[in-house]
Amino acid sequence: VWWHLYVGRLVRQTHQLTLWDPAAPFASRPYVATQWLPGVVASFGYQWAGAAAVVWLRAASILVLTAIVYATCRQRSGRLAAGCACIVALIGAAGGLNPRPQLLSFIFMALLVWAQGRPDVGQRARWWLVGLFWVWGSCHGLWAVGLAFMAVSLVADVLDERATRVSRPLRGRVALTAACVLALMLTPLGPQLLVSPFDVAAKASAIADEWKVTPLDNPFAIAACLELGLVAVMWVLRPQRRSWGDLAHFAFACGCVLWM
Repeated sequence: VWWHLYVGRLVRQTHQLTLWDPAAPFASRPYVATQWLPGVVASFGYQWAGAAAVVWLRAASILVLTAIVYATCRQRSGRLAAGCACIVALIGAAGGLNPRPQLLSFIFMALLVWAQGRPDVGQRARWWLVGLFWVWGSCHGLWAVGLAFMAVSLVADVLDERATRVSRPLRGRVALTAACVLALMLTPLGPQLLVSPFDVAAKASAIADEWKVTPLDNPFAIAACLELGLVAVMWVLRPQRRSWGDLAHFAFACGCVLWM
């Protein structure tokens, strides 16, 4: 937490995202602030209200995340089922709900899933996702997971259309995905942002716990796997034809949970 506040203050002072860290005089290359936006905002809050501002921002973010997850569950279920699913989902995510930029990635990913799950909304209404990805690219590197989710959803939609023989324009959905990539390239870091998650992964996987394979011996991982297991069991108990979108999203969720 203090590191992100420190970087946010440096960015405010230097107005640069590629900077030499004065706390690391022997560094061989400058530091690239890929998560600059939440650091700047939090450093302003810390300047005005101290550590309480950081705690408040975390609490507000968790409340927003809870509301989005619940709203997403309500798209397909009643209040009780949606509430139970929301609680288990938040328990599964609790290990990462720290006052750090990754918390914003959880919110943006939840917004993306919510938008994808609205069959009554046309593609034109989702162009706000372009702005979402610009902000996401300025906050945290898990935007790459969001792009992967969009790509998986796009392929699943094409397969569903072929299976149901219901043709819908594909050009708008492809354009939306391309516009989201362009928005990432237009952040202050420019096109180099597109390779930053891979650069971070290569360095962080050996030292950061959240980049390692998910251990199945802690309550957070157990809760996440339990939720996926319940979905699989219910699908078996109530057999019916599942759409390619449902199958693809379930497989994507399993991969994310077990990956890191």
